[in-house]
Amino acid sequence: MSKTAQNAAGEAQALSEGDSPKKPRKPAKTNSGVDIDSVHVKRKVGRPSKYSEEIADEICAGLALGHPLPKIVDANHMPSAVTVYAWLRLYPEFLKRYETARQDGAHTYAYQIAEIIDEPPAYVMDDKGNERIDPASIAQKRLRMDGRKWLAAKYLPKAYGERLQHEGVEDGAPIKVDHGIFDALIQNIELTRQSDD
Repeated sequence: MSKTAQNAAGEAQALSEGDSPKKPRKPAKTNSGVDIDSVHVKRKVGRPSKYSEEIADEICAGLALGHPLPKIVDANHMPSAVTVYAWLRLYPEFLKRYETARQDGAHTYAYQIAEIIDEPPAYVMDDKGNERIDPASIAQKRLRMDGRKWLAAKYLPKAYGERLQHEGVEDGAPIKVDHGIFDALIQNIELTRQSDD
């Protein structure tokens, strides 16, 4: 039985026994005279903005799976992307974890490229009734792969970038330039000028 029903039953019983009904209580007032019962306290509405390890873990897990940040923070319990960017500036440990998760996401993109390659092509029927590979599906697959390849190269350039690095012969050491020969050549030119004078 609800409290309202219990109160009504109690008042009915009191009236039947000859007692007078209970007087309604006076509403409580604040110091300024405002009725407390009439004031509705508004609950905060919106996304969380306080940093927590649990939310940071969820963000990093999503990034490692190759999901973009706007998709990850689209859930109601997640902070906005602007808040996450602020956390990256305020919390160096979160920044390191975020960067590592992005690099892990690059590996996910490489795996997705392999899956796209293995997908069978779509077929269409031409005017003569022959089944042929649909060129539009091939173009779409290429576009999907190129986008993932670009992201993987940006997030982990050492593994997936197309950067050319000039190396010497000693285990990838940089090329050494010997300036001694140029110094000797300049000195020889100066000596020749002095002897001509």
